[in-house]
Order: sequence, then C-alpha cells, then structure tokens
Amino acid sequence: MTNNYMNKDFLDFLIKLIALTIILIVVSYFTFNYLPLPKPTALYYIFGFFFVVISVIHYFLLKAVSKNSKRFPAYYMGGITLKLFLSMIFILIYAVRNPEQAKPFLVTFFVIYFIYTTYETILILKHLDRNKQNS
Repeated sequence: MTNNYMNKDFLDFLIKLIALTIILIVVSYFTFNYLPLPKPTALYYIFGFFFVVISVIHYFLLKAVSKNSKRFPAYYMGGITLKLFLSMIFILIYAVRNPEQAKPFLVTFFVIYFIYTTYETILILKHLDRNKQNS
C-alpha cells in the first residue's frame, strides 16, 4: 500500500466522517429542540471530541496497516483502548464540573459514542475487505 493510497483512503474516510457529523448535528438539533429531552450544554463538544479522536486514531491505523498489516488487530485494539480512555477522561471532567447535567450528558455521549463506533467499525471492515481483495 503506497502513501498516496493511504492519503486517498484517509481523505475518503474524513469526508464520510464530516458527513456523519453534520447529519448527527442536524438530528440532535431537531431532537433536542422539538422533543422534551434535556439538552446537555456540551452537546457540540461531544461531536468535536469524537471527530478529532476518531480522525487521529483512524489516520494512525491506516499508517500502521500500510507498514505491517499483520499487526492490524493489535493496532486496532490499541485505538479502541485509547478512545475509551480519552472518553472516560472527557466524561469525568464534564461530570465533575457539571454534576446536575451529568445524566443527560452521559446518555447523549454514549448514544453518540455507539453511532460513531459502529460507523468507524463498518468503514474499517470495508477497508480491510478491499485490501484482502487487492492482495
């Protein structure tokens, strides 16, 4: 896998991630403005957090796979662990600073976490399947 291929693949992932983020922001806007649900004050920070974390982890996963595809499972598990650890820190900081908003924040955070993780996993599996077909 060449570096240009990795850059093209990452750019494709980034465009799809931007589209997902915009869709989720629009859905959350309508959800929290038209349904009787408590809106976490840091809602849009959650999207920014996931966008940055997933982009960085995905970039390094692609880079690692381009060097040694046999180590992909270890890199992938490391990326998941890092994302979980960063998520726990993000949640803890918010919950300590805003205890009255902790419950709606946690529910919203985990719904968004599940959506982004599912999306990321689907794209990674497609990438791996395409790599198997090319080799």
